[in-house]
Amino acid sequence: MKPSNRIFCIEDARTLARRRQPKIIFDYVDGAAGHEQANHRNRQSIDEILLQPRALVNIEHRSVSTNFLNKTWDVPFGIAPMGMCNLSWPNADRSFGTMARDNNLPVAL
Repeated sequence: MKPSNRIFCIEDARTLARRRQPKIIFDYVDGAAGHEQANHRNRQSIDEILLQPRALVNIEHRSVSTNFLNKTWDVPFGIAPMGMCNLSWPNADRSFGTMARDNNLPVAL
């Protein structure tokens, strides 16, 4: 089974990465600066978002595209810069760039 067929949430991705990467690489990518307070606040803010489920609503013409830097992107997020990303997987930076280009995602270098 491809890894993408086993990842349904962030914890699934972290579990798979923890098994596949050397500990020092996983800790570098997974960690945050300082005492990780910004990471804690970010996770807390996301946990506080409540989604309101709606059933039987026509979503045929919905879009999550957004404008950023005078360009329309297909999704409201992009790929942030990550130092030494090739430690996590060979040619990861090239893969990120190619995926971003092919899927109309902003990527920061």
